Amino acid sequence: MNHLLTINNINYFENDYCKMEIKEDVLYCMFIPFLEITEEVAKVIISDRIKFTNGKVYPFFADISNLKYITREAREYFASENGIKNLSAAAYFATTHNEKFLWEMFLQINRPALSSKIFSDKKEALKWLGQFK
Repeated sequence: MNHLLTINNINYFENDYCKMEIKEDVLYCMFIPFLEITEEVAKVIISDRIKFTNGKVYPFFADISNLKYITREAREYFASENGIKNLSAAAYFATTHNEKFLWEMFLQINRPALSSKIFSDKKEALKWLGQFK
């Protein structure tokens, strides 16, 4: 399932794994509840994101609070050159210690080649991303 809409200057995209929207020059991503991200799922998400952004670079806000698990291979793909394509920076929103720990591992082990940070406050995350617009 892929859906692309534009309503009130907000571009919106949805597939089987996440919802994405571009609002005020920030790309937002919300994963479906209890998603387990494998390398195959990561490739679909990244491919759809690249098509959705249509060659334009955006700061990226990802709400990871719904994620259940992400495999090592998926983490490696997210950190790859293709995985960070069209992103100027990434802010990850986490609500629990487990989510923060999971993504902290990703940032420390896989080291994506763009500015990335974990936040528990959405406003702080968006403020930080503002410098990358």
